[in-house]
Amino acid sequence: MSRRRLLGLLAAASVAACAPGRGTPGWLPGDAPHVRCVVAGPHRIQPIFAEVPAPPLPTGLYARGMDPMALASLGYTRDHVVCAAVYPAPADTGDDPEAVEVLAAAHDEASRRVAAGPQGACACDAARRLGVDALVAGCERRPVAPRCAGDEASLAALRAFEADLSRRVAGVTIPWVHVRMAGRTDRPGWFARHATKLLARHPGPSDVFLPGQALGDDLALAFVRNALAAEGVVAVVRQDLGRAFLVVRELDGVLLLDHFAYPTLPARRRGLVRLWERENPQVLARALGRPTEGLVYDHDPRTASVFVVDVPRLSELDRHLAAAYGLEGRASAARAVVDDRPEPLSDRVVVLAPFGRDGNELRARMTLSEAGRVWAQTLPEGPASPTLTELGMPPVLVRPPDGVSFVFTGTCAEAWYAHGPKLAGPLLAALERGAPGAVGGTFDELHIELSAPPSSWQPCDDRTGRLLARLSARPHRLEASFDPPRAHLDVVLRPAE
Repeated sequence: MSRRRLLGLLAAASVAACAPGRGTPGWLPGDAPHVRCVVAGPHRIQPIFAEVPAPPLPTGLYARGMDPMALASLGYTRDHVVCAAVYPAPADTGDDPEAVEVLAAAHDEASRRVAAGPQGACACDAARRLGVDALVAGCERRPVAPRCAGDEASLAALRAFEADLSRRVAGVTIPWVHVRMAGRTDRPGWFARHATKLLARHPGPSDVFLPGQALGDDLALAFVRNALAAEGVVAVVRQDLGRAFLVVRELDGVLLLDHFAYPTLPARRRGLVRLWERENPQVLARALGRPTEGLVYDHDPRTASVFVVDVPRLSELDRHLAAAYGLEGRASAARAVVDDRPEPLSDRVVVLAPFGRDGNELRARMTLSEAGRVWAQTLPEGPASPTLTELGMPPVLVRPPDGVSFVFTGTCAEAWYAHGPKLAGPLLAALERGAPGAVGGTFDELHIELSAPPSSWQPCDDRTGRLLARLSARPHRLEASFDPPRAHLDVVLRPAE
């Protein structure tokens, strides 16, 4: 493919396919850090699109990585576009990064006071009678004490304990990962009718709640009660013992799946988080609302599957999510990993898998950051050396501590989309050593012949492993080129002719 044709295709891809606020895109946020769009149904499956590293979407969407067949079985209209968007961090993300840690400490101290008070052994019995036993640390392991029946002093102490914590959670934000998937549906009520069959796709435990179902005032169902009160809800699914929830809605012919997952939720904090959900219903109501500015497509999604990565917004979301580890007393350690990342080379990456190429061609455009543009200007204009040392050594990325995970930080997607050009240098040098002549051209128009990747190319996730298997099974050609100002890097990967 000529450079002129490639630039024309990518320029056309940047034209909005529809105005914001209309139809399905109006339900997706225009400032989403990560968006993925495919066409539902059996005729739009592109194997290569499922092999490219990308920020993860929760399995609780029951979408199997947005496989088109899976989307059709969820109730989305076949041959219509379905998009999933990761929501950005709230605007108040930096107000008080230690608030969750302070709340967790207050929860521990209040639980100790209850257990050590004059009501002592009867505290847990009173908590059960009030429906807040999950709120008192240790109560889930204590047996019922018959002699505590009618102990009004314990009930009064527990009411005061609950009121104190209710006041404390009112001004705190406990971060979650929010992903919304939206697309047209031609089968109203499909999800609710087939929920039992769909739940088998999620490896963890799931409980389905339907509108009109009697729930009582159990603290453990605070999120479910709030969600069922929202407009258009047809089902709410509690997943992984309350660590995640899926809210399924049908509005104006659009099927909306909103998935909320806490990065961490220790067992001793479940009651505290449920109390936060009960006392802050406006947080969920706001999250379920229609965005002020809807999504504007980076391409016409009827012509290609696509995902878009916004590097600064993903990093900001991870910085926000680090506060959730205050539930374990590890917020500072988690935040340090995000804050200490090297400067990314890109601001935005768009990856396209066009239809009509047998599902085997991939195109990408990387919009360079300020640091990336400075780096690009250091590259020579002449032929690229076989060792590609001009690209520079890749940065050393510190992985998050054990038990800490983010949407972007520490993932394969971060390595490629924030630092990819430098990361490619040593890999392509290894390729050239094993197959002299595989790398050629200039940095403005580089071409690489890929076959049997060297053993040093180790996959950093399952998707990359499948991509390397593809390259080993069939020769491919990679073309990379800068635009004249070197502000964008365009890449095409396709089978060798």
